[in-house]
Amino acid sequence: MKNLDPKIANIAKNFMIFVESVRNKFQTANPLEYLTFQTKDIDSASIAEGWNKAAKIWPAIESPDNYSITMYTLLEHLRQIKKGEKWLSLGSGPALYEIWLSQLTDIEFYTTDISPEMCKLSEDIQ
Repeated sequence: MKNLDPKIANIAKNFMIFVESVRNKFQTANPLEYLTFQTKDIDSASIAEGWNKAAKIWPAIESPDNYSITMYTLLEHLRQIKKGEKWLSLGSGPALYEIWLSQLTDIEFYTTDISPEMCKLSEDIQ
């Protein structure tokens, strides 16, 4: 098993504090019930409609382990960036990674998602 770089692990830990502050704003008692209850006609629901509904609770239902592992992996690769890079993030959801990384680095992020509500959510979080 690979040893974790303590500096990167600490930055990832601080990211999780940010994630928890965002998650608390979107927590509902039964998030999956919220999603299924909101979808009235499942046969006609599009992917974008599904993600639009999920945007209202997504930060609260995404796995904390997934957030942490993804951020650690991103941070490992950031060692190789060049100053002033521009990154395009497709399917960025609420853009939590991008918001956090833009505050730590000189990277300019462009984010987009199939769901307009996810894009709006990222604007609200910033």
